[in-house]
Amino acid sequence: MNKNPFIFGKPVGKGDFYNRREEIEAAIGFIKRLQSFSVIGERRIGKTSFLKNILSREVLQAYGIDIETHVVACLGLSSFHKISKESLISTIAKRIAEQTHIETNSANIFDEFKTCIKNLASNGKNLIIALDEFEVIAPILVDNFSHWLRFIFQEENVVAITASQTTVRELEISGGAASPLFNIFGNIFLGLFGRSETENMILEMFQKGGIGLEEEENTFLADLSGGNPYLIQLLGYYGYEEKKRSRGIIPEKFKESMVFHTNDQFESCWRHLTKDEKKFLVHAEKSKNNQISNILERKGIICVKKGKIEIFSPLFRKFIDIKVKTDRDLLFV
Repeated sequence: MNKNPFIFGKPVGKGDFYNRREEIEAAIGFIKRLQSFSVIGERRIGKTSFLKNILSREVLQAYGIDIETHVVACLGLSSFHKISKESLISTIAKRIAEQTHIETNSANIFDEFKTCIKNLASNGKNLIIALDEFEVIAPILVDNFSHWLRFIFQEENVVAITASQTTVRELEISGGAASPLFNIFGNIFLGLFGRSETENMILEMFQKGGIGLEEEENTFLADLSGGNPYLIQLLGYYGYEEKKRSRGIIPEKFKESMVFHTNDQFESCWRHLTKDEKKFLVHAEKSKNNQISNILERKGIICVKKGKIEIFSPLFRKFIDIKVKTDRDLLFV
């Protein structure tokens, strides 16, 4: 029998990436116009996988982008033990040097990097700088560096891509930057998958693993996931193992086991919610705050169906109910 095709807890590569067609087309449109943009979404929503996919040779070529005239410098900022302005620019310069013959003198890294950009332009090359987990550099977005980054990102042959939970504007504020770096970025928000996208993905992945899936099982898994990419992978993984072992998924038993497996992810999500957002979720069906509703819908924590607010997943609804039982104050926050 084939191996389990579901992957959770790490980015997926080519062949394992599903959906996001509209978001991909929006990103490619930005790249073609050399317009900087931000990919924004909650933890585990698939930002890193999205970046890897749109910047792959296969996708760039498929959308008519000449990969010979584009240099891609993609960095995962959480890999830095201690990040500084100098280490960030030096690392980008090294990525450029790996793909070109253009070297940058680290003794005068900022001025030399400007020259590097101009050399790329004179050689007919564009530069894509992709910075995943952009939150990491918020503390160093002080005025002078923020101004400098703005200058670099606005060069005619440069497009900057950031991936983070919040917008560049919000990160600039938290980092104390006064310069308007944020207003050169467009935004692409990654939220929940649609219902048909979710069901098709689950079905196709089970088929890839050589195991059939009953229609009611697919519906059940799709309902539990709420269209969240991480939950689709997590539930699919354990559902696949259950089918392999017993050839069937018993809904209530499976749901109870998933309460345990999703707890840490939901705890992380809960910690990063504001007091007002928690209050909204506890009373979601009766909540009337449109501003918070819009924020939580964009985050993929609630969805609105036929004018009715719903928590995105029954598992997260159960998590909230348990929170209320252990902390009665949540009823009155």
